[in-house]
Amino acid sequence: MSNKMMNRVAAIFLVLMLNSVSTMANEGADRLSAFLKKSQTLQAVFEQTVFDADGGVNQQAKGLFYLSRPGRFRWDYTEPYKQLIVADGKNIWLYDDDLEQVTVKSQKSELGDLPALLLAGGDQALEKNFKIKSLGSSDSIEWLELLPNTEERSFERVRLGLKGSVLQEMELLDAFNQTTRLVFSDVKLGVKLSPSLFEFTPPKGVDVVGDIE
Repeated sequence: MSNKMMNRVAAIFLVLMLNSVSTMANEGADRLSAFLKKSQTLQAVFEQTVFDADGGVNQQAKGLFYLSRPGRFRWDYTEPYKQLIVADGKNIWLYDDDLEQVTVKSQKSELGDLPALLLAGGDQALEKNFKIKSLGSSDSIEWLELLPNTEERSFERVRLGLKGSVLQEMELLDAFNQTTRLVFSDVKLGVKLSPSLFEFTPPKGVDVVGDIE
């Protein structure tokens, strides 16, 4: 998977995690609200699959995801390659072990690469930036669809699958008709996470591209 794809997924996930959800008119959105309220910290195993426009599998990956609100997360890709994305509250670090390269961007500028409507501040609600509707339930999972409120966007929709108030799946359809599916397991909410998970120091000898805020 390219850094660009991982970066897009991580940035969108950050937006979803950092926004509050106020009053919404359906049960599915209430479940999303409950999940966000419980997810001040989160740890999960994830499996990520990228499908092309015809439904063929382009890429697959596995790893661990950690979240500490506000503003800190860690995507630790372990299979089939090692890659790491760390948001420390100021910068997003992308470390490619095979390339021995680190790319760093400020979190503000990285979110700025997304459509402006996604730049929801801490006191802005998701429904101000997305049209949110319930798609009903399947296999005990409640599905929500989030459509950006703009024509200038790098993705077409985000779908979230919730079981109770726990996130089970996330799907992103991008502007190239590629679908990225994330399936979460062993989800733990409210866990104590070491601050070191959200710290990153480039290893000696690797190339560092970008500016540190």
